[in-house]
Amino acid sequence: MMPDDTDWNLVVQAQIAIGWIFNSATSVDPNLKASVASYRKKNENCELVNPGLLMSYAYIVFVYPRETAISGIDEANLDFSAFNVSAGDVTIRRIRNAIAHGRFSFSSDAQLTLRDNNRNKTDPFEASISAGDFGNFIQSFAGLAKRTYFDGNQDSANNTMQVDARTSRH
Repeated sequence: MMPDDTDWNLVVQAQIAIGWIFNSATSVDPNLKASVASYRKKNENCELVNPGLLMSYAYIVFVYPRETAISGIDEANLDFSAFNVSAGDVTIRRIRNAIAHGRFSFSSDAQLTLRDNNRNKTDPFEASISAGDFGNFIQSFAGLAKRTYFDGNQDSANNTMQVDARTSRH
């Protein structure tokens, strides 16, 4: 692998780990429930699924891969309808830039707002989405990237795990 190549295995490993965390947070298994409760008690009642985890996942999926790797994924296979766009057009590049430059915020009701602009401040982008819908969008994109780079198939964008729509504020 060349130094500038994206190691998509890291993205897939993150997708698998995040899936386990989401499933653990809602598990009915008594041992796992006790473990999650103990974790929360030791960590100021912080939920396993939270905005920090969501943005960590977004970073490994959208920012870690080089922009050239991201541009090789066909956005036509993604559903952007959950985004409430108030300026510009929503694209993976705009989402990536907002995350990479720390231009995002969460409201008290777990709405994520992403912002981007060019250097001259003449091409603004702003879009909001619920944290749960953004989690599902990340999963869809990660699944599409996985199929693109491992299977060479971008046709099946809907065969990805769904993320629990809940997120908690610390």
